[in-house]
Amino acid sequence: MASTNSSARPTRRRNPRPARTAGTTSPAQANVVALSVAEPELLPLAMHRITARFEVDDWGRDPELVRILGGVAGLRWHPTVGGVRHLPAHAGALLVTNARRYALTPLLVAWSVGLATKRPVRFVGRPDVAPAGPLLRRLGGLLDQPLEVQAALRDGELVVVGTEPSRSSRQAGIVPVEHVGAALKAGVGIYPVAALSSPFMRRSRVEVGTLVRERLKRRGPLAEVELAEHAQHRLQQRLDEIGGLQGIEKFLDLRREG
Repeated sequence: MASTNSSARPTRRRNPRPARTAGTTSPAQANVVALSVAEPELLPLAMHRITARFEVDDWGRDPELVRILGGVAGLRWHPTVGGVRHLPAHAGALLVTNARRYALTPLLVAWSVGLATKRPVRFVGRPDVAPAGPLLRRLGGLLDQPLEVQAALRDGELVVVGTEPSRSSRQAGIVPVEHVGAALKAGVGIYPVAALSSPFMRRSRVEVGTLVRERLKRRGPLAEVELAEHAQHRLQQRLDEIGGLQGIEKFLDLRREG
């Protein structure tokens, strides 16, 4: 007969923690949406890409590839998005976001806003050389050319453009005047989009601001310059207002400066 160990300790059962509900926000964050991204099963999806036919839209974006790589992006970023109610439901718009060096912020914003609005979102900055150019085009990338940006905006697309890169996510760089001019010629609105992320954390924050309005009705290049400066000012205001990762980013900036 097998002997029993009388000194064995009884197994303690732990009470399971209550599961968190995706998208739950505090009253102060009623307009902020926490995006839930399912982790992809990469092998079946890759085999499907090899064996199946797939389509791209008029601008070369491949929705299925975006869905696959979006699942992979969910392993890197866990974004919360706010303010998407400010964006038009169907018309085109230029989304101006702050850019930190090596942070891929325009891609983060395009992916996050696309998930929140259920609309395809383009981003400016793909190269015109292989292999990176064709791949980024399938993800929604546009050439860094005002005529292409203007055509996409006139076609009713949401287009993300980054400011001049800076060392910190909390600093709004110079807004490209040529793309502001493309938005004016296309007759669409310009919206500041503040984005905070950290290279050491999955959490990220994307906040869409209200429409940037022209202070004075001008014509010619001066109107584009003034509107670009106003968009930069509005973007910096949005960055100063939102919380989330701001304290962490400040701590990391101080460490880099020290």
